[in-house]
Amino acid sequence: MMKRTLIFLLPLIILAGCRSKNSFNISGVVANPDSLTLLLKKVNVNLPVIIDSAKVGKNGKFNFGSIKATEPDFYQIGFTDQNFITILASPGEKINIRFNDRNLSRSYTVSGSDGSEKVRMLDMRLAAAKIRLDSLRKEYVSAAGEPAGSGKSEIESLFDNIVRDLRKKNIEFIISNTTSMASIKALYQRIDENAYVLYDPRDLQYMKIISDSLSKYYPGSKTVKALTEDVRRELGE
Repeated sequence: MMKRTLIFLLPLIILAGCRSKNSFNISGVVANPDSLTLLLKKVNVNLPVIIDSAKVGKNGKFNFGSIKATEPDFYQIGFTDQNFITILASPGEKINIRFNDRNLSRSYTVSGSDGSEKVRMLDMRLAAAKIRLDSLRKEYVSAAGEPAGSGKSEIESLFDNIVRDLRKKNIEFIISNTTSMASIKALYQRIDENAYVLYDPRDLQYMKIISDSLSKYYPGSKTVKALTEDVRRELGE
């Protein structure tokens, strides 16, 4: 009886395994949601495209169900184009996200996805640095009318230290994660509209390292191909 049951279930188990290898699942909870619908967008290079939506229940729970995927890729989950987070989902993952604030990116946790946790860490670190830099900018503007040597040089020094430290940490992350697509996130992060975290021309070498590495693991990825094209363009090839 037991053997027959196992034999009968075996094809179902195999089929379930095949499905999980070609899809991932996202579920979670939103504390005090400001909307009843969450949107899931796949980031096709620089163009986020809506691929699914999920209703947020009265208890704040949501579930996108099974999302088809054959390789790791970046997705956005959010209420609007201004209120969202980015995740890096891989086939087979069961991702659980808890949003602790109506501003989704301000405070959230993610489990079941190593790539998404790495992206969360990078985004949170950048957000914290931006807050400190914005505060220093305001201090500098306030000190603009004051006599020379009244603290402006110290503010400039603090500003530069934060920027250099952020660059150093991103480089360390990239070197430690050459096989993860999360490194692409570290390569393209911006301090503001006009400045990348990796601002030094020498940082092109890290783009080349990640491009060469990820091209071996994910040769068909549009995101990786776009990175490779960027590297070629920068190198003048």
